[in-house]
Amino acid sequence: MKKKSLIILLLILSAVLATVWILKFSSGKNDTTHQSSITQAKFSIEGLTCQLNSNFVQKKIIKLKGIKKAYVSLDSAYALVTYDSLLVTKIEIENAINKTPYKVIH
Repeated sequence: MKKKSLIILLLILSAVLATVWILKFSSGKNDTTHQSSITQAKFSIEGLTCQLNSNFVQKKIIKLKGIKKAYVSLDSAYALVTYDSLLVTKIEIENAINKTPYKVIH
């Protein structure tokens, strides 16, 4: 009788583990057909002359909804921005930069 109970217990445990595994991997988190809305863009900027300029532009970009991170390089005169494209567009980021005294170069 103990052997039969052990087999039933193992079958139940296997069913529970299989259900958990199916739920975890069918939730869409690991679905390779799901496209991420996190995007990265690089903007060349003219007019940056000091680190304060770079910091100013970076703060303006970060204030936008949907920005995950932004880095503005004084030496290379560009902004590297990671953002959620469902919340903010590349044009909106460019417009935010252009509203500062510094401009995006195309």
